Amino acid sequence: MNLKSAKIFLSLNLKILFLSIAIGLFACAISIFAFSSPGSNQPPNGNPNFWLLNGTSTYYSNGNVGIGTNSPGMNLQVGNSTDHIGLGVNGVVDTVYFGSGSNGDGSKTISYDRSNGSMTLKGGTVGSLTSQITIDAGGNVGIGTTSPNTNLSVNGSINIPFGGSVFLGGQTSFGPAITTGYSNTKLIINGGTAGFQINNQANNAVLMSIDNSGNINAQGYPAYFARVVVRFNSTPTIISGYNVSSVSRSGTGAYTINFTTAAPNANYVCVGSGRRAADVGSDEASTQISFSSWGTSSIRVGSQDNDTNQYQDSSDVMVVCYW
Repeated sequence: MNLKSAKIFLSLNLKILFLSIAIGLFACAISIFAFSSPGSNQPPNGNPNFWLLNGTSTYYSNGNVGIGTNSPGMNLQVGNSTDHIGLGVNGVVDTVYFGSGSNGDGSKTISYDRSNGSMTLKGGTVGSLTSQITIDAGGNVGIGTTSPNTNLSVNGSINIPFGGSVFLGGQTSFGPAITTGYSNTKLIINGGTAGFQINNQANNAVLMSIDNSGNINAQGYPAYFARVVVRFNSTPTIISGYNVSSVSRSGTGAYTINFTTAAPNANYVCVGSGRRAADVGSDEASTQISFSSWGTSSIRVGSQDNDTNQYQDSSDVMVVCYW
């Protein structure tokens, strides 16, 4: 082939190449225009598996979108089929999914219910999630309940480790306590040997305490309670009583009161009064009541005439013992 023929051949091939490129670009332009022209919302050839344009917005309306997965189980899933984070909308409930789950259920979810303005955190096992924390439209927080009716509603137990505090009334200090912030007092629970105590906030002095055995102390003084209460006649028949198993008579004006629950020691205090039936309404109706033989499970009671000091049965004896 001579030089002139080579030039003609090269020119012809270049023209064919340019023509092919032009045809290809024209076809692409037609496709792009049909797919992405402003206002168009129809995919080419009716194929639904394309992203669509609406003005400057891109959207996909025929299924879920996956990043890192080819089988998303929710509106938007990032990650694989078992470990992912995702977004989903179901009616009026918008949900963020965390953790594992092959069906987009996750192991933790946060949902916003547009019908009532509440947000709910759910957790548990995949496919069996339960509501754990709920914040309603008014800002009330519920733990273990989906309908909190106060600023904080807890359905279950609250554990505050030793040394922790619950502060009320704006207080933020004063150690392991429930601090009220009123009248310079604070309530301490499990404060060492005192299972329960109320302290002065200013100097931390104990105002009242109940120790682990149930003993009460108020400002350094022990408090005693009526542990035995009984009223009986000369038979002796118990008319009414508390912590008394029986009353026996060993002689004229001599009785023994037996306790149902024993006293911790014999260092208790008893008071009593009595009267004689024959003298009811007179100045000499009362009789003296004395005590002896102090024991942890019983005490002896004597009924004596006010004038002669002789033992005499009383028609009505009342005794109270404190410890």
